[in-house]
Amino acid sequence: LETMDWYWGKISKEDVTEKLKNTPEGSFMVRDASKVPGEYTLTLKKGGFDRLIRICHEHGHYGFSKPLRFRSVVDLISHYQQESLAQYNRELDIKLMFPITR
Repeated sequence: LETMDWYWGKISKEDVTEKLKNTPEGSFMVRDASKVPGEYTLTLKKGGFDRLIRICHEHGHYGFSKPLRFRSVVDLISHYQQESLAQYNRELDIKLMFPITR
């Protein structure tokens, strides 16, 4: 995960907001969750807003909701770069298109 340029580690929500300012729909980045160690937050630009989506982790699997289907955060992000997030939430009919890189 640390080698992925869209992963920012420990970065504040305010810094994420600044990085995503004036970016196109489908821009995204991943950071460490601020409250739950071992979990992450995907921030996605959709509908002109930053959508924060928690990436859950349990028993070696990751996902946005149960069942957690992915073996890594990288697998999850790769999947949603190819497939719409509408699979997870109908209101998020968009792919992860533009990584905000370090």
